[in-house]
Amino acid sequence: MNQYKSVGAVLLASVLSFSCHKHFTVKSNEYKQYVISNEVAADSSVIRYYAPFKQQMEAEMNKVIGTASSELEKSSDPETSLGNFFADAILVEARKIEPAIDISFPTTKGGIRNSVSAGNITVANIFELMPFDNEIIILKLSGAGVQKIADYLAASNGQPVSGIRLKVVDKKAYDVTVAGKPLDLNREYIIATSDYLANNGDDQSSLANPLERRNTGKLIRTALLDYVAEQTKNGKSITPLIDGRIVVSGN
Repeated sequence: MNQYKSVGAVLLASVLSFSCHKHFTVKSNEYKQYVISNEVAADSSVIRYYAPFKQQMEAEMNKVIGTASSELEKSSDPETSLGNFFADAILVEARKIEPAIDISFPTTKGGIRNSVSAGNITVANIFELMPFDNEIIILKLSGAGVQKIADYLAASNGQPVSGIRLKVVDKKAYDVTVAGKPLDLNREYIIATSDYLANNGDDQSSLANPLERRNTGKLIRTALLDYVAEQTKNGKSITPLIDGRIVVSGN
């Protein structure tokens, strides 16, 4: 090891010495643009190299892990079946880590990247739904902190949540309940979210300054995969659900 360090030191010294006495400037340059199209012949040696890995990946990604009874559609509505599925799944899986979790707020509507079609659900479908390596984070918030979440949900026309319900009038939150009970500003609540939101992603100030923070090491995507697989094991399909957890009213 010392021999390699000595050789490296000599080479470095030589380079430094050389660079101190020589100076190069670009006299001219030229480039040629190669257009990638169907006219470019495939390199068979490259194909042979990656083909086994491609086949293995496709076999894993095309694996069926569950079924959806009908489409879970991505939309901008205050409450969506896709958002409810996402948040409910994270609440169930996060409670396996911390049973005392009250609320799941794992993503915003923009963080859900694709709808889930009716029929078979594959591993690839979940990767398309959640392509990011975001981790489940557990936060302890004051009642006032949860009120900030409710205020954000109201002002932003709803987001995927579970365990919390509210009514919205003129973008203000009313009748906020957690686990069926009115929000108590004097107590503390446990929240499951993502590291992205917990780290102020999407300017998420409602989760700032928690009383406690716990990193779980479990990816949101893995939790979704586990949830769908467990539902299948129990003989259940993923069924779209709209239950009035966020109700927007007029004046």
